[in-house]
Amino acid sequence: MPRPSKYDPLITPVLARALAREGHTDTEIAGRLEPPVNVATLNRWKLEYPEFRESLNEGKAIVDARVEDSLLRRALGFTSTETRLEAKADESGKPLRGGKVIKTTKQVIPDVTACIFWLKNRRPDQWRDKQDVSLEANQESIRAWLAATDPTPEQVAVFFEEDEIVALGLGPLDDG
Repeated sequence: MPRPSKYDPLITPVLARALAREGHTDTEIAGRLEPPVNVATLNRWKLEYPEFRESLNEGKAIVDARVEDSLLRRALGFTSTETRLEAKADESGKPLRGGKVIKTTKQVIPDVTACIFWLKNRRPDQWRDKQDVSLEANQESIRAWLAATDPTPEQVAVFFEEDEIVALGLGPLDDG
């Protein structure tokens, strides 16, 4: 007879959601469940129990949204107001009545690294490190350039792929 499952439909999804919301990874969640399970069991539960998978996804979505908001604030810059109480004290350090509330407004300038990270992930077509640039040159211009420069087959091979060389009507390079 198989062992009873450690999965409790009333507790496990709620605990998993709370742990995911705190930013824990699946491995950490598996180890912090009560009772702890291995990550393979956690993955099996995701397949077997839709409510468990949804709870994990909801918890992760909440913390992911908070991180996205923080990243966006850092990328754009923001203003922050800090409030502190400056208490009065006598010569011996004993607190006295009164004091004043001091508010300080700070401007946090935009963070270039956050901007780059945001743009590379949100607009990869324009901001990724490697750009795919396709220069479709006119074949007549290429032929004119080749005629004017009279490159060797080895020099042509540096600039063009084999199929491009054939398409230009130069024939295969290895027919020497």
